[in-house]
This record gives sequence, structure tokens and C-alpha cells, in this order.
Amino acid sequence: MNNMRWLASNIRTLLLAFVLGVAVWISAVSSADPDEVRAFPKSIPIEIIGQDPSLILTSEIPGSMDVTIRAPQSVWELLESQDNTVRAILDLSGLGEGEHTVDIQIQVTLRPTQVVLANPSSITVTLEPLSTETLPVSLSLSGQPAAGYQAGETTWDVKEVVISGPKSVVDAAMRARVVINLDGIRESIDESVGIQIINAQNEILRGLTVSPELTTVNVPISQQGGFRDVAVKVVVRG
Repeated sequence: MNNMRWLASNIRTLLLAFVLGVAVWISAVSSADPDEVRAFPKSIPIEIIGQDPSLILTSEIPGSMDVTIRAPQSVWELLESQDNTVRAILDLSGLGEGEHTVDIQIQVTLRPTQVVLANPSSITVTLEPLSTETLPVSLSLSGQPAAGYQAGETTWDVKEVVISGPKSVVDAAMRARVVINLDGIRESIDESVGIQIINAQNEILRGLTVSPELTTVNVPISQQGGFRDVAVKVVVRG
């Protein structure tokens, strides 16, 4: 009973002694291994997860970001010497069509640590429906062969392509074309050429996947009758 009375009368003193002891211990540990606030020495790649496969990301996303971290000196040594200790996650789970501002989640594998600053801390993303369409491929010739030469019947092996990408861009696509410049040529053309996707204003559209991307074009070039190439020697007399 006396012990209980003594404990009750001295409980505040005991608690104070305990708190002071913990404070002294924390101070000793902190002095031996002080916290340091530093910028992480490497840019952190931004990982995109959770994107709906029926949607396509049309806004530009930075490839990496910078973070500033508070951590004990001993933890900093591990952060800098080990791989993948800090990750930046852009989680698009559950996001539908439209514009969204998404916070970047910083994950640090070591403890104790505190993220003091993240740049950027959030990113505005735009998601559009993914669309697909098939277009016929036409050939456009420009220019004229060298004097005395003529182009024969032109052939190309890819007659249609499948395009895919953001619905707004796919909807603007009017045709697929291949452009061959014949200016001044004297020899037949037999080469792989990139296929362009064109809108109503005859502008090339970007940001689309085109399959296949190339077509083999053959343009036979022959010399016209009554013409021949001759070498001309210029004699200069003083």
C-alpha cells in the first residue's frame, strides 16, 4: 500500500524523468547522426501507372523531376549508394476522358526520411479516347525529270494504312499519301518512302501511329527518243 502511495505521489516526477531521458537519448542520437536536408543528386524518372488502355495521353509529361529530402546522414549514404531508392509515381487510375491535375507520389524505400520539396509536385494531364481508322494510300509526283527523260508508270506496294491515336487527330485525317520529287532525275526510283497522313488543309498530321509506315515506290525513268547525253569539254584560251 505504501508503495502505491509513493508511486501516486511521485508519478509526475517519474514521467518528467522519463521524458527527459528520451530527450537526452534523441539528442545524443541526433548529434551522432544529424538530419540533413539535401536535393537528391539524380533526377527521378516519372513512372505512369493505371492508365485506361482505351485512352491516350495527349499532354506532354516531363520525363523526370527533382526532390529535396530530409534524412539522417547515415540514411543519405544509403540513398546515394543504392539504386531505385526514390520513385516518382503518376497514378492515372480511375481517370476518364478530359483534363485532370494529378499529384505525383514520391516513394522513398529507406526510413526515416521526409520529402521536403518536389518539383513538380503535380502535373496536368489530358486523356483522349484512342481511335483507329483505315485510309487509302495515294501517290503524289512533283517536279519533272531532267530534259530528255520521262517517267513511266509509277507503282507502290502499300495501298492502305491503319492509323491510330487521339480521336481528335484521327478524325482530322483525310488521306494518306506518298510524295516523290522527280526534279532533274535521270535514273529510275526504287526505294522505301514514308507515308504521310494529311488533313483537309493539306497539312501533315503528327502524333499518330501509322501501320505500315513505309511503302516501296518504283518510278521507271527512261531517255526519250532523239535525246542523248553528251560530254562537253570546255577549252579556255588565253
